[in-house]
Amino acid sequence: MPESRWDRMTAYAPLSGIAFVVLYVVGYFVALFAEGFLASHEDLERLYVDDSNRILLGGWAGFLGVAAFVWFLGSVGASVRERMSGDGRLATIALGGGLLAAACQLVAFGLVQAAALRGDEDGVVGYGAAVTDAAQVINAGAAPIGFAVLVAAVAGASLRTSHGPAWFWWVSLVVALGLLIPAVSFIVIFLFLAWVVVVSIMLFQANRGAAAA
Repeated sequence: MPESRWDRMTAYAPLSGIAFVVLYVVGYFVALFAEGFLASHEDLERLYVDDSNRILLGGWAGFLGVAAFVWFLGSVGASVRERMSGDGRLATIALGGGLLAAACQLVAFGLVQAAALRGDEDGVVGYGAAVTDAAQVINAGAAPIGFAVLVAAVAGASLRTSHGPAWFWWVSLVVALGLLIPAVSFIVIFLFLAWVVVVSIMLFQANRGAAAA
């Protein structure tokens, strides 16, 4: 049977995870951590006034990344539900964790964009340090909680159904644990991004294999 346009879209949908990773990294370094962690008040005020357009662009990349991440979650949820023979509990948990993290990212990027808009409009912010600190804590402290739930649910479903290499899913559980520890979550989040890339490729290959069968 010829492959329909919808079939092709479904097959390539998991690659939205890779788009998320690229856009998230841009937003992370351009907007959220442009001056590093706990930068001085003076440096942040200057950033939001002199480089407001860069922050706005980075924040927009972050917003687009969240959209790609939600699309990726759709592929993940469908895969988990299918391998669990219709039992939707772990799929729901995975989606819930992912959506929680997505909401946190929207808030984090929105905060720095708001400060950049004010800096561009008034030439002064006054609260740049507080806004940036809040955005960074939400990004590196709150969002990883949702990421951890997502990773643990997918790993649990995969181990239960012997789907894919077991060692990868056991490592995934270690990553999920690291995401729950505030002292290291800001580092482990980059392992999570690598996890997203690997899972995106795995789902894409599975979809292409099913379409060819």
